[in-house]
Order: sequence, then structure tokens, then C-alpha cells
Amino acid sequence: MSYVRGAWADQKDIDSGEIATQYLRPSTTWSALGLSYENALNQRVVLVHLFWIRGNSTATTDVKHHYLIFERPFDLRELEDFDLDIRKLKQGLPDVFARDEFRPTQSDSADCSA
Repeated sequence: MSYVRGAWADQKDIDSGEIATQYLRPSTTWSALGLSYENALNQRVVLVHLFWIRGNSTATTDVKHHYLIFERPFDLRELEDFDLDIRKLKQGLPDVFARDEFRPTQSDSADCSA
């Protein structure tokens, strides 16, 4: 939650003594992380983990996730028009492998021919 909301400080209320986290993005927002891999042949794969949350919730269970795999160079600014609409996102990036969950591969039983 701290990454998505941009937590930057914990502030103590003088009267009640309660500690409240201060956020840069307290309302509906999204964030993304991208990781690029490139081999000696200049072939690139970019993995993107997209996070978003609606309203002012701070519950980690309210954070939504989506995963994207690009087999080309990618810039996170390509997601600027993401309006929490996965269908629209997929239409705007037709060359992307997109999933709502990401499971580790199992090399001993994986079928790579599909």
C-alpha cells in the first residue's frame, strides 16, 4: 500500500496520540513497476506489474493487480491513459501479453509449445 499511495511520513496527532500515515496520492490512483531483460542479441522482454486502488482506502486487500509482458522496448509512459479500465488498456496495447494473475513457472511440467 505504501508504494501505491506514496506514503512519505507518519505523523502523530498531538491530542489523541494516534499515528497517521501521510500519502502523496490519497484518492483513486495507480502505480506500475517495470523490469527489463535484454540478451546479447538485443532481444528484450519487459515485465510490468500494475497496481491500482479506488477511493481513499488504505486496505491492502483493496489493491488490484494486473501483469503485462512486452516482447519489445517499453516505457511506463505508455500507461499514462490507463483509467483503471483493463479492457481499454488491452485494446490500446494489442501486442502485450496481459493477465490478472501471475503464477511462477514450473519448469519440470511446463509445456512451452503452446
